[in-house]
Formats: sequence, structure tokens, C-alpha cells
Amino acid sequence: GGGGGVGGRRVASGGGVGRVGGDGKGGTGWFNLGCVRFQQSRAGLLLLARSIGAFLADRMDLLGSKRITLTALALVALPAVLVYQEPDFGSAMVMVMLTLAMLYFFGTPWTHFVVLAASGVGAFIVALQVLPLAGVNLMHQYQIDRLFVFINPGEQSDAAGYNVIQSM
Repeated sequence: GGGGGVGGRRVASGGGVGRVGGDGKGGTGWFNLGCVRFQQSRAGLLLLARSIGAFLADRMDLLGSKRITLTALALVALPAVLVYQEPDFGSAMVMVMLTLAMLYFFGTPWTHFVVLAASGVGAFIVALQVLPLAGVNLMHQYQIDRLFVFINPGEQSDAAGYNVIQSM
């Protein structure tokens, strides 16, 4: 397919962020180009959309294949993990959601999404409940607060929930 190379260039370019990129609001994925600061993950989203779109378009004859669904998720995994390491959890989740949306519009069977949702819930429970008991924290407390503030934004109206409340 025509899209794999672009995604590969996006992943390969991620290696320079730690050495060349600067610190911006806690994330290290910012490039300072003199008069403008540029967050690489934003360009990565555009390239990811093009790559996944080309990958799926080249495989319309395989519509409904588990292999295509898993391959599309594998294509987003490395860029999402690299962006998460910046740390930019929000952009990593946008990459995953973009891929899921493209799979939906591609015509992926709903059964694939049920399995993915169940897997996501399981991974969420493991990441937030089981791993911390073993001393492994995949997320910072502020990231966990931001996730849970959508369930009850009034609980932290002066902190993590402020922006959610202001947008209502």
C-alpha cells in the first residue's frame, strides 16, 4: 500500500524530538523554529490520517478482516506510544481515536469494536488498579484526574474540572 512509508517517516522522525525538541508545558515534543514553536504530534496526526487512510483504501477487498483491523491498530501503536512518552496522553488518545474512527468509516464490523472496547476497559482497569498495586504507575496523577473529571467535573471545579465546567 501507499501509506506505510509516510507512517514510517513519522515514526522515524520522532527520534529527534528528545534531542532537538524543547520542553513545552511538560511535553518534550516541541520544536522551536525561532519565531514559532511547533508540536510534532500535530503533524503526526495529519500523516497518520493519510497513512491509515491509504492503508485501508488499498485493502477495500479485505473489508471485515480481523487482520486489517489489527494491522491498522499496530500502525498507530508506535506513534501513539512515542507521543505518550513526551508525555502527551491527550494527543496519543487522539491518534487512537482517529484510527478507530477511520476503521468505523472503512466498514469494520461492529464485533471488532465490541472486542476492542472490552480490551480497552480491561487495559484501563489494569493500568489504573492492578499495576499501581505492583508499584508500576503508567500515568501521573494529573492525567488520571483529567480522565475522571469528565465523569464528575464539579468534584474538582477549581482544578482539573475548571475547563470542563467553563465549556458547559
